[in-house]
Amino acid sequence: MALSARGRRVLLFIAMVGGSKRKGKECVIPNECVFKIHKTSLNEFSRRREYIDSRYAGFLNSSTKKLIDIWALKEVHNLNRLRRAGVLCPEVVAHRKQILLLSFIGNEGIPAPTLHEAVFSSTQLKSAYEQLLAAIKTMFHKCKLVHGDLSEYNLLWFNGALHVIDLSQAVLTEHSSALSYLYRDCTNMYNYFKDRGLKCLVDARKMFCEVTGFDVQYTDESSFLIRIEHLQRNVS
Repeated sequence: MALSARGRRVLLFIAMVGGSKRKGKECVIPNECVFKIHKTSLNEFSRRREYIDSRYAGFLNSSTKKLIDIWALKEVHNLNRLRRAGVLCPEVVAHRKQILLLSFIGNEGIPAPTLHEAVFSSTQLKSAYEQLLAAIKTMFHKCKLVHGDLSEYNLLWFNGALHVIDLSQAVLTEHSSALSYLYRDCTNMYNYFKDRGLKCLVDARKMFCEVTGFDVQYTDESSFLIRIEHLQRNVS
């Protein structure tokens, strides 16, 4: 059977991981894993450059192909940061260029639902909200990261626990737009839980303040955004 170049890369990666499993006693392959292959669309990737933080600034003038490899490496580093801080997320089993082998979140081949797909009781919805706030706080204070694309589509619900996924675009808190990204994350999640009917819910601005610990003085949306810009200059 003929294989595409992508298919051949996947098979090569499987062979590489299999070899590392046999030779390296530190490499443990879970029974269920998932491949993540970062896309190579030049148009799509050009929009991602804004998420390159100081850790990878030296690669900004590299070829797009090299930058995509760096994008995958960035996700590896971000996932490892979360796991070290105790935030639930996939484990990076192996990584080669644009391809990641990640632990599978689900059971017997059935993936855990995203928050968009999940069906909650009122108690479970409240728990999901509380776990989300705890995760964002830990990411901000311990990991020094802001997700940057947080929504109900990249949060999984499995066995009563919230798991964070898709971390390639996450940036350091020192990034020039980190606080703006965080406020956008808070807005997305406020809208999600509001639409789901959660009662004990603070608005996105108060959520931002609760996550960061900043006492932001504002009178309206415009003044809040201006204050965020000023705060970012002090953080960066």
